[in-house]
Amino acid sequence: MFRKIFLIFCVAAACLVLAGNAGAASVELFSPEGTVKDIRQVTVRFSDQMVAFGDPRTADPFDVQCPAKGNGRWIDGRNWSYDLDNTLPAG
Repeated sequence: MFRKIFLIFCVAAACLVLAGNAGAASVELFSPEGTVKDIRQVTVRFSDQMVAFGDPRTADPFDVQCPAKGNGRWIDGRNWSYDLDNTLPAG
């Protein structure tokens, strides 16, 4: 019985730590910004670790609404990129 209560406590504590860390993270760098031509990739760096390195199941941190096709991927625990299938021209 004690083991079960201890395990529940550990899981709850881990969830609180993860929830607290997720709320504290912010975007440190977003590129490109402003008016730019010939875009092939968008990159974002977060202030804190956002995902476990190498976990392919992690969802994208943004809801990308772009008519051009592309795919998002985590480069590492703090950096995410959206790679476009084709280079976007100016405008």
